[in-house]
Amino acid sequence: MKNTSSDCTEILVGKAASMDGSTIVARNEEVMVQSIRLSLLFMKQKIKRMLSMFQ
Repeated sequence: MKNTSSDCTEILVGKAASMDGSTIVARNEEVMVQSIRLSLLFMKQKIKRMLSMFQ
């Protein structure tokens, strides 16, 4: 697959900005190819479950 674009979000909170003085780092990354593969895997599992009902 050629489409390997990705999006990410990162949130950084410094000691002075948090209530208890802790530093917080949060990151989310969405890779298009990985998302497509996971969707196909879940669809395949769902189809298998549906077909097993008719056996």
